[in-house]
Amino acid sequence: MDNEQITILAIDDDESFLHSIKKLLQLSNFSVITLSNPFEAIDYVEKYKISIILLDIQMPGVSGDQLISQIQAKNPTIPIIIISGTGTINIAVELLKKGAVNFIEKPVEHSKLIDAINKELSVRRVLPSGKDTELTNIAEYFIGNSNIINELRQDILQVAKSGARVLITGETGTGKELVAYSLYQFGNRNKKKFSSINCPSFPAGLLESELFGHLKGAFTDARSDRKGILEESNGGTVFLDEIGDLDISLQPKLLRFLENDEIQRIGSDKPLKVDVRIIAATNQDLLELSKKGKFRADLYHRLKVVQIHIPPLRERPEDILPLAYHFISIFNEKYDKNIVRISPQAEGILMNQKWEGNVRELKNVIDNLMIFTSKQIIEVSDIIRSFERGGGNNKLEFSEKKIYDLHTAKIEFEKQYILQTLRENDWQISKTAEILNIDRTGLHRKINEYGIKNEKE
Repeated sequence: MDNEQITILAIDDDESFLHSIKKLLQLSNFSVITLSNPFEAIDYVEKYKISIILLDIQMPGVSGDQLISQIQAKNPTIPIIIISGTGTINIAVELLKKGAVNFIEKPVEHSKLIDAINKELSVRRVLPSGKDTELTNIAEYFIGNSNIINELRQDILQVAKSGARVLITGETGTGKELVAYSLYQFGNRNKKKFSSINCPSFPAGLLESELFGHLKGAFTDARSDRKGILEESNGGTVFLDEIGDLDISLQPKLLRFLENDEIQRIGSDKPLKVDVRIIAATNQDLLELSKKGKFRADLYHRLKVVQIHIPPLRERPEDILPLAYHFISIFNEKYDKNIVRISPQAEGILMNQKWEGNVRELKNVIDNLMIFTSKQIIEVSDIIRSFERGGGNNKLEFSEKKIYDLHTAKIEFEKQYILQTLRENDWQISKTAEILNIDRTGLHRKINEYGIKNEKE
C-alpha cells in the first residue's frame, strides 16, 4: 500500500488538534486534508477522493449522528473512525452501531491510530465487497500451491460446516480475518449476521457494552437500552480479533457466555439466551499469557475447540509468486495497467525476501510498485524502489533460504549500483564513470548490457 495514495479527511473544530493530527499522519506518508467546519464535510467528500474520515463527534451546531448519516448517504464506502474524548464514549458506542468502523480515544496515540487506519484499509481490500458475494471456490481466497495452503483450504471447508468454535493463530498479515470470514461464508450460518470486533480498539468499559449491551441508566449517559453485538448476532457469527488483548476484567464474563450461551446486559440481572458461533484470532501465545496471569487458561480452552494455524509466508515460499501474480492481476485492473510478468531476477528478489509482514506486506509492495511503473515487466529496480517508498514493512532483506546463485546476485548488485549512482548524479555519464572508477566506454557498455534506460528521457 502506498500511503501517499491514501487521502485522510480529519474533521474537528479544534484547529490545534487538526494541526497536530496532520503532522502525525504525514510522518507515515499519508495525504491529509483537515476541516474545522463540519458543515463543509459533504462538499469535501464530493470534491476529494477520500479514503478514510477521522471525525470528532462533539462539535458545535451538528451532531456526530447527523454527520455520519449525511456522509454515508453521499458515499457509504468511506470508513469513518471516531476521535473522541472520554466524555463522549457512550455517544461513540451508538455511532459505531450507525456506521462508524472504529473509535480512538483522545489524546490520540500515534501507533494506535496508524494501526486502526492500516487495518481498515487492509480489511477493505481483502474482504469481499458485499454480503451477497457468492464463493464457488475457496481457492479464490487462498492463493498458492504449497502443501500448507492446500491443507488450510481443506481444514477450512471441514471446520466451517461443523459450527465449532475456532481459534485462529498466526503472525500479523497472514490472513486471520480472511480465514474467519471464510469459515462464516462456507458454514451453515452464512445467511445470518457476521460481526467483527477488534478487542484492543476499545477501552474495557466500552468493549463490555459493545459485546453485551446495557440497560438505560446502567451508567452515566446510558440514556436508552442497547443490544450488544452478541445479542444482535443471534443465530450468526462473531469474530473476536486479537483476543489476546482482551482485558482480564472482561474474560470471566466472556467465559460465562461460552459455558452456557447466556449474556447479561450491563445493569441487568436477567440472563438472555443467545446462539452465536464464536471465532477468535490472535498473534500471541495465549498459553504463555496465561502463565503470566494475563489470559485465563479456561477461557483459552473454551475458545480453542478447533485451532487453525496460518504459517508465515517465509515457511511456504512456493506461494510467493502465485500470490504476486494474483495481486498483479488485481492491480492491473485497478490502475488500468498491463503488466504481464516479473523478470527472473525480480522473482528471485521476491522469493528471497523474509516477508516479516507476510501476505499483507507482499500485497502492499506489489500495489506500491504498480502505481509507479509504466512498463510491462517488473524489474528488480521496481521492487527495490517500492521498499524505499515504504511499500514493505521493513527494508529489503534476504531470507535464510537463498534462491539466487552467487553469479546472478553479483550481476544484479552491479546493475542496481550503477543505476543508483546514475540517479544520484542526474544521469551524467562522465561524473558517474568517475565515481565508479570506470571509463565512459565501459560504463556505456554496462548500461546497454543491463538494459538501463535514462529515466529523464
